[in-house]
Amino acid sequence: MSSLARARARKEKKARNKGYARGEKVSSSINRNVYRSYVEQLKAEEIHRKEVIANLWIIFQYTMIERYRFGAQRLTRLRNKTWGEFEAIMAGNVHVREIDQFLRNDVEFSCGLSAVDKNASRWKQIEDQAIREVSAAFLMALLDEFNIKSKGLENICHYAFDLNNKLVAGEISYTDMENRIVKVMSRKIPKKRVLTEVAM
Repeated sequence: MSSLARARARKEKKARNKGYARGEKVSSSINRNVYRSYVEQLKAEEIHRKEVIANLWIIFQYTMIERYRFGAQRLTRLRNKTWGEFEAIMAGNVHVREIDQFLRNDVEFSCGLSAVDKNASRWKQIEDQAIREVSAAFLMALLDEFNIKSKGLENICHYAFDLNNKLVAGEISYTDMENRIVKVMSRKIPKKRVLTEVAM
């Protein structure tokens, strides 16, 4: 190989190496952007999930105040039992479909906890899953802690559903319900009422 040919080969090799380095740099930048976008998406989904859970819990508490006249004592018991059940679902110790089957077979109550819309958007699926999980925990808490069964569970679900419709229609707001809950939770309970609620 002549000196000219060798020089040309070295120049071409250098250019190729430079191109490879530039390509790797661009690829690395793309990968970082994709990863960053993925992380941001996960964060947004988790924020939405927590918002759905918080709003549903407000509806459930307000329902029990208005429908069953729950005071601070029973609301506290409901909260503790519900979140205990919810943590069990999150840990995989029990599944929503098992709770749904138990309610249908043993309590003769069904509200479609296991229903899944596979054609729904990713955002809607996250929302529906959160609703199913919190609802399952809430219903089991009512059954186990307060012995509320088929007809009572049905009435509570109807009331909560109507509340949601009122929210959509603008007839009531989450702020209105939160204020009512805070008022009830801050109210001092007479001793004989405490004893009555604990006995229930």
